[in-house]
Amino acid sequence: MQGVMVHRFTELRGMVVRVADHTVGEVADLILDISGETVLGFEVRAQSGRLYFLPLALTLIPNGSMAVASPLHMVEDVEYYRRRGRPAAWPQADGLSVDMAGGRVISGEG
Repeated sequence: MQGVMVHRFTELRGMVVRVADHTVGEVADLILDISGETVLGFEVRAQSGRLYFLPLALTLIPNGSMAVASPLHMVEDVEYYRRRGRPAAWPQADGLSVDMAGGRVISGEG
């Protein structure tokens, strides 16, 4: 189905994050809202080893990697978002997917 923007949690975890043609890091985890029904964004481990929060709404996945328009979209205070949401529970998250258009968590998709 053309235009479907659903990605499995397992394919997002470890995905390369790029700004233009520069690799800046990879997705270390997904951060969900407190209910676990919506993905808020991604915990990104930069090549420097630092962690950042990347909001779902500011990302695209054009060719198997996560594209970000600017490094300024990566927020330094990842703990702020972890406290207000929760990380994905692994390995239980293996069967989950996310609708990238709105962040809705979908069970059993794939």
